[in-house]
Amino acid sequence: MRTLLFCLFLVPFTVFGQKMRTDLQEENLKGKVKTTVTTYYKVIYKNGKVVLDNNSKNNSSKEEAFYNKDGNLLTFKEIANIISLEKYLYDEKGRKLKKQESNNGGMLTLASEYSYTQGKYIEKIYIGDLCCIDTYKYNAQGDPIEKRSIGVGECKQDIDYSVSLKYDSSRRLIVANLSGGQRITKYTYNKEGHLEKEILYEDGDLIETTQYQYISFDTHKNWTKRIMYLTDYEGIKKPFRIETRVLTYYE
Repeated sequence: MRTLLFCLFLVPFTVFGQKMRTDLQEENLKGKVKTTVTTYYKVIYKNGKVVLDNNSKNNSSKEEAFYNKDGNLLTFKEIANIISLEKYLYDEKGRKLKKQESNNGGMLTLASEYSYTQGKYIEKIYIGDLCCIDTYKYNAQGDPIEKRSIGVGECKQDIDYSVSLKYDSSRRLIVANLSGGQRITKYTYNKEGHLEKEILYEDGDLIETTQYQYISFDTHKNWTKRIMYLTDYEGIKKPFRIETRVLTYYE
């Protein structure tokens, strides 16, 4: 699944003279990636090994992403019980202008419009009518450091929160803080820069730890198979799924 950072901050542009990272860089994808197809399989422990859970209904799901030559996302499709499709439109400066989400029947379910000022941008989200206004702020290096989300109209009572982000010296996300500590997620990385662990706290209490074990990589050193484990607040660790990924590249 896409990371918190990738889901919340998918808008490349120049701020304070610094070029923001592309979507490929946010995803730690190396080389001129054109497409990725990621498949998620449910798993269980059997005889001390992690194996596919063939007894589970809807055992797998899939995500397909297509990037332009600038390294930014053009389309993203989720294929599970239902199919959802996201499409992105950019201006000549590579800034995101619009996003549209539709279901497997082709019906538009959500639309976003983007506008920019120095050091921040604003996303207006429509579910039919205007539903939410998100304001994003960036630091001098071009890293997103804050998101403020406020509901509008029928959504006014349901949406009102903020997310603050912190980074290490390599500009990797290390802390995501929702609404002043209500929910905090901490991230660690291995020496290759791949996400290794996510630790979730709610109101100061440890809730869950997510860990990734990387199994294989392609010639560009992008992972092609990994196992995701979940450890609950009692310290019980179980495999959650196997993720496989096929990548293609621009020549």
